[in-house]
Amino acid sequence: MRPRKLKSKDEIENGFDMMRRRFGPARFFITTLLIASSVAAFGGTAWSDVLIGDATVAPSTDANASGSAEAFQVTAPGPGTVTVLNAFVDSSSAARTLVAGLYSDSGGHPGTLLAQGSLSSPAPGAWNVVNVPTTTVTSGVAYWIALLGTGGTLAFRDHCCGGGTPSESSVQSSLNSLPGTWSSGHPWSDGSVSAYGSSTAPPPPPPPPPPGPQGQWGPPMTWPLVAIHSVLTHTGNVLLMDGWQTPNQTQVFNPATQAMNPVPNGLGRDLFCSGHATLADGRVVVVGGNSSSTHSIDAATIFDPTTNRWADAAHLNTPRWYPTVTELGDGRLELVVDDQVIVGG
Repeated sequence: MRPRKLKSKDEIENGFDMMRRRFGPARFFITTLLIASSVAAFGGTAWSDVLIGDATVAPSTDANASGSAEAFQVTAPGPGTVTVLNAFVDSSSAARTLVAGLYSDSGGHPGTLLAQGSLSSPAPGAWNVVNVPTTTVTSGVAYWIALLGTGGTLAFRDHCCGGGTPSESSVQSSLNSLPGTWSSGHPWSDGSVSAYGSSTAPPPPPPPPPPGPQGQWGPPMTWPLVAIHSVLTHTGNVLLMDGWQTPNQTQVFNPATQAMNPVPNGLGRDLFCSGHATLADGRVVVVGGNSSSTHSIDAATIFDPTTNRWADAAHLNTPRWYPTVTELGDGRLELVVDDQVIVGG
């Protein structure tokens, strides 16, 4: 059974006429232009060797039951020899065989079958290549590209429902191949269909990229400290700082070997509740910290991950507790705490 997209094609085509009458040609043109823009953005050209038909992926999914064929009117833009018909099969298609053919035009309807071919197990959600006998097309002459699915419903892409170029169903509904002479059934305005004729088959798609590395969680690890603060350094190791100890415990963790290396600051400081930034040369600056008596400290401490050594830096004008530290473009550090912003070298 052919889907009607909630409404019949006749109802939708009447809706287009009502829009023209109600909104006028200007507003209707804008609506049509927006629809056309979305169509153009949906998919690109499948292959540059297009002799007849449409090599873009149309926005609407259409379908015909097994054994039912539909033909779409096309005009050859130039002369050429067709040996391949390419059709985009929608991802929802269940057809086991795709039959594609080219008909002559007979008074605005499909006429005599010029060529046809079939493809077993067409790939859904992709362009499918159907080889056909060599057929010459003439510039400016109308033809019809016909699609037929067997073994299941054939879903494809076109400009359903209404407002497009002519298409029509075959009156026959139990076809296994396209008839030599077309018997017209219901007319539609669903063209163009995502199908085209070419003289050569398109190249195979490039192979998919290799799978990227994927992260995964490992089992829990038992560490000798609570890593209140963790800073990834340029060496690949992680600087870890505990809290509530004076001086607080600091260690360097090697993720590759999972080894811990103690690196006490040696300055008698509790760096709990400090702020951190990584400098351009890879050193880590630790600003502020914790004090049992004053709640915060005015220290600035630098850790060098290359040597695993700590060094004292210029002290702050005011003790800081949990400041936010950001390196600016000129190398200076910005400290934000409470409602104050401090910029220093």
